[in-house]
Amino acid sequence: LSFLGIIAVWISLGYMLAYYGRVVESSANGDVELPDWPELHWHDLSAPVGHAASALIAAFAPAVAAFVAGATGLAGVLFAVGVLYAPMAWLSVALHQSVLAVNPVTVVTAITKVPGQYLAAVAAIGITMGVSGVLEHGLGASIVGTLPAYAVGLYGMLVSMRILGLLYLHNEGELDWFGESTTY
Repeated sequence: LSFLGIIAVWISLGYMLAYYGRVVESSANGDVELPDWPELHWHDLSAPVGHAASALIAAFAPAVAAFVAGATGLAGVLFAVGVLYAPMAWLSVALHQSVLAVNPVTVVTAITKVPGQYLAAVAAIGITMGVSGVLEHGLGASIVGTLPAYAVGLYGMLVSMRILGLLYLHNEGELDWFGESTTY
């Protein structure tokens, strides 16, 4: 990519990640309408990229390290753990607005507090992303073209972010990330 191409990708990625973060937040707050699109400010675009990168690094760096070290069996296991870790890490980062929210104590504790609902959410996200991936690939390879394929992929992510936000909404007392629990 050229320098301008890299900037365009960065802006596009930041903008979509900012919007996905807003979808998680609005869903976690119980809003039924989609949130407004974010404004185009540097912080509004760069912070979501950092948040997403921190969640992905926390989830998959151990698997990559094991793979590089030649422990492919362990890498496979750690990749599966990363797949389970990543959605809660993203939810935590999106709601806390901090890269520090990928802390394993925060993420693993949250998963263990609502394991059944979390696994159901991860399965729903997996199905959503799988279906949108198949449709995206099928449309991209067809005469319809890549633009509708990307739209399907973006919609799949939108649904996934909504699922994460609703997971938090229905379990905010158990997760108690912001001191909202009323149980003593």
